[in-house]
Amino acid sequence: MIKGTVVEQGTHEKLLENKNGTYYGLVHAQELMMTDSPPLEIVDENTKNLASIDVEDEAETSEELSKISSQPAPYKPKGFIQSFGLLLYEQRHRWTLYVLTIFSAMGCAAAYPLQSFLFSKIVTAFELTGAALIHASDHWGLMFFFLALGVGIMYAILGFFANTLSVVCLRAILKAIQLTFLTACILHISPRIF
Repeated sequence: MIKGTVVEQGTHEKLLENKNGTYYGLVHAQELMMTDSPPLEIVDENTKNLASIDVEDEAETSEELSKISSQPAPYKPKGFIQSFGLLLYEQRHRWTLYVLTIFSAMGCAAAYPLQSFLFSKIVTAFELTGAALIHASDHWGLMFFFLALGVGIMYAILGFFANTLSVVCLRAILKAIQLTFLTACILHISPRIF
């Protein structure tokens, strides 16, 4: 159908028999997009280019051959550690954000051991009476206040740096996807990333 009108009608085999038909063109265009091998016209052009290269300059010949015959490396799946290591390597100029995020996460994690330490010390205050009890309860109450204040600050720092880091990484990923898509559109090939 083209613009709502039936152009061709029949089974798959009958429609493929008409080599000038619309269906035949669509099927073969889809097959060309799905294969990784270049069309025959491109191979013939490359072969002609290789035949016209001067044989005396072997260095240029080997470079041209490697450019023409080079195929993209097959995809090799990576594990979690390799993927994270690659991310860190690609984002190495943002090491300060990573370090600050890790240190603030460590500060947040330190809250629980400090809290258990304070609880163990506050138990001794229950044995006291009178002014000593009031002084000890004020002291340990102030310690819990500083602990809560420190944990709040650490979580705020962690949230800020982790969010900044995620935005920066997302921008880098979107830029790479946009570049891949634009390159695919310019070269008239199917972008494999999608």
